[in-house]
Amino acid sequence: MKAKGGYIGKYIDLNLFEMKAEINDLPQESIDKFIGGRGFTSEIQYRELSPGIDPFSPENILVFASGPLTGTLAPSAGRTVIAGKSPLTGILGDSNMGGYFGYQLKSAGFDYIVVRGSAPYPVYLFIDNEEVRVEDARDLWGEGVIRTEDGLQKKHGENVSILSIGQAGENRVRHACVISDALKCAHAAGKTGMGAIMGSKKLKAIVVRGNRRIETAHLERMKQAMISVRAMCDQDPDIPVYSNFGTPILFEWCNGEIATKNWREGWFDRGDQISAHRLNEYRQSTEGCFGCHVRCHQIVQVKSGKYQGRPLKVEFVPLVSFGSNVSNDNLELVIKANELCNDYGMDASEGGAVIAFAMECYERGVISKKDADSIDLTWGNGDAILKLIEKTALREGFGDILAEGVKRASETIGQGSSEWAMQIKGHSLNMMDPRGMRIVGSRIRTSTRGADHLRGQGPKGRSLDALPLKDGISELIFNEHNCAVVDMMGVCKFLYGIFSKDREVMRLKMKEIANLYSAATGIETDVQFLLLAAERVINIERAFGCREGLRKKDDEMPRRFIEEEIPKGPMKGKRYDISNEFIEEYYKQRRWDEEGVPRHQKLEALDLNEICFDLKQNL
Repeated sequence: MKAKGGYIGKYIDLNLFEMKAEINDLPQESIDKFIGGRGFTSEIQYRELSPGIDPFSPENILVFASGPLTGTLAPSAGRTVIAGKSPLTGILGDSNMGGYFGYQLKSAGFDYIVVRGSAPYPVYLFIDNEEVRVEDARDLWGEGVIRTEDGLQKKHGENVSILSIGQAGENRVRHACVISDALKCAHAAGKTGMGAIMGSKKLKAIVVRGNRRIETAHLERMKQAMISVRAMCDQDPDIPVYSNFGTPILFEWCNGEIATKNWREGWFDRGDQISAHRLNEYRQSTEGCFGCHVRCHQIVQVKSGKYQGRPLKVEFVPLVSFGSNVSNDNLELVIKANELCNDYGMDASEGGAVIAFAMECYERGVISKKDADSIDLTWGNGDAILKLIEKTALREGFGDILAEGVKRASETIGQGSSEWAMQIKGHSLNMMDPRGMRIVGSRIRTSTRGADHLRGQGPKGRSLDALPLKDGISELIFNEHNCAVVDMMGVCKFLYGIFSKDREVMRLKMKEIANLYSAATGIETDVQFLLLAAERVINIERAFGCREGLRKKDDEMPRRFIEEEIPKGPMKGKRYDISNEFIEEYYKQRRWDEEGVPRHQKLEALDLNEICFDLKQNL
């Protein structure tokens, strides 16, 4: 059925070899089978990319996609997915960001952008409603994100949304990210190195301005669904806490199972020094993404002293990445490290992980002070942390090794250091210790883009460990489907997932997502359809990885969590003790074979016949 709203119906196909953009109609099959957002980007990657291509080659593509709910009245509908074959992992890559870019893109008249080839010199893409053109960016090349956005705003006005990269992306740091609207709130598409792909294509930025209305098929129904979701949020006692403290409150709630000293320990005994309550002492304001009433972004600023800087949003991740995981309790240094990562355009999660890895190597005598460019890598050394961020972003000296990410850095350093490289499929772990919540912690094994919590998070994660293994895995798979649905729709997985007071409320919100989609598009939809689409997309992503050579061995948890117990804190004695039985039952429920390859019958049942045929040819 043809949509009557939600979708714009057009996309931009940008060829940087020819410096030309074509405007094409959105394929109906894309809507029918993949919905939008992550669904679009994953299907396009599988269809467009040949197995084995170098992520930095012109053959790689970059896709920027909104969802059908992005920019509508749906609560928290401000998400955008950026995707391409990951230079960090070598498999399917994508990253999801909030803010206003997706809304502006649709308001300009487009659902998504596909970028091909590479430009002969640095450029940026300017979209002014339906006018699309490639502009010279040579004067911006070499600049950080702040000066880049400032220059583009001065040229095009403040009523635009901007995506850009800093020096890390230009230098192809494998965990370089894309930053949106850095002068306001700095939303980051941090995962899997999308900023490095932009740099390889010499695409410095995308600037978009739109003023068209995004149509809604059934406005009154949309309003009622919006009210229903808001009412569920109003009944959740944690929502006001998130509004007041943002995701940093997770540091306080989860200390005991957070990454500490390169994931050796789960408890940071000086956590009160870098807590959400301490962070709020620096708060200047709170901000939110498009259409979000929670407004969980805490804008903080260090106004004087050694780490004085500009206002910026600080989330849970940098508190761990540049705090507990490197044994640093100086909150102002954490804020400065976050500010540097934003301006260089570098993922704070992977950026901190490589520093924690280097500090453990230094402690164990595998690398010396001389190896590290005369930097003292003692745990918690603030000057070393900031210097390594700079050297990594600029690929200078020892930083050039760290710019390759944890897995490749360990391969270069050698001497058994891979044992301390906390990664799965080339992607460093998220900021939680999987020994604390074994079932939900296992989502980093099954994530289709590498060790990542955002593919399978959900509320009340610890309750899954109390269930029989089979039932716990079923609940984890529902988490994964829920995350895929919200990523396809263009809404926030916090509001529709983990910001739910219990798992039943998360399921009720899934019903409201179906209702919101039906109201926005005029395409009558139910939960079963959404779950089927989610399963389809996850199987496409897994097929992409298997086509690149991934198998069961690549889904293993780092040995540290299997062999070592958490040594102290409230989770003392916990160990990840479900390694083999978990993955075997997970594959069974997914209907994948014993190596984790989607079975042909499963792909055919999901109406993925072309992918089934292709996978047969390329395994």
